[in-house]
Amino acid sequence: NIGGFSKAVTYSISDTATAIAGAGATALNEAVNITATTAATVAQATTIDSATNNGSNSYSLSDTSANLAAAASTVGNGASTITAIDSATVAQATAIEGFTNSGVNTYNISDTSANLAASSNAVLTLAGTVTASNAATAVEATNIGGFSKAVTYSISDTATAVAGAGATALN
Repeated sequence: NIGGFSKAVTYSISDTATAIAGAGATALNEAVNITATTAATVAQATTIDSATNNGSNSYSLSDTSANLAAAASTVGNGASTITAIDSATVAQATAIEGFTNSGVNTYNISDTSANLAASSNAVLTLAGTVTASNAATAVEATNIGGFSKAVTYSISDTATAVAGAGATALN
């Protein structure tokens, strides 16, 4: 336990996110720099971010979309890259993109056809893949089909509504 020495010791920490998150607060607080060599979960990054060390902290995030979207802004902003290990909703993807982290954000989107239709190119084009989790109405399909990002969806509506839908909705 370096933090327990009576003589000042200058050190930085570079280890896995799991090991760093499991280290004592004194060891983290007295370090100069803290570097996670593996991707951290939001909980692990919160521990790293909470350290009062006098240098910099370096970590990437990899967690569920729900955990990433709910992360404190200091945790998300402090990450280099952010990776969702499951599909995000439009709202979660918007929250993830709201962070000012230094690297790229990687996620797929899966949400209801209503939420996708109400979304925007700005959100959808940043995702890897985009999939509707239910069948879209003809009106929703027209909105979804108008995005520059390819979206996987099906249509379920009246025969009249589907027949009246334009090529954008049906392609």
